[in-house]
Amino acid sequence: MEIFFATKKLQKELENLNTLKKAFGTNAKRISKRLDDIRASRNLATLVLLQGANCHLLIGNKKGQWAIQISGNLRLTFRIHNTPIPLLPNGAIDLEQITEIEIINIIDYH
Repeated sequence: MEIFFATKKLQKELENLNTLKKAFGTNAKRISKRLDDIRASRNLATLVLLQGANCHLLIGNKKGQWAIQISGNLRLTFRIHNTPIPLLPNGAIDLEQITEIEIINIIDYH
């Protein structure tokens, strides 16, 4: 999958191991692994099935966002970047056609 970033600052933090370690400490390796998992995934359907990622659609004030577990309560949140968002005939998102995401942040929203 192709990854975009909500801000240049976030992109800088996540694309360099040194800045990743500075920003996220002991979680840096886990975050780097998840980014590798995302890049290696063919589409969102593949990512949803990734063992241990717990990739899921969020609700409430985060409606339209997705989350992937990093560790404990720490999550990588993202939104679909494909425009328009591909839909199935029943109106559901066609996860197999989603090949671009935009990372919003890494946060404990619990």
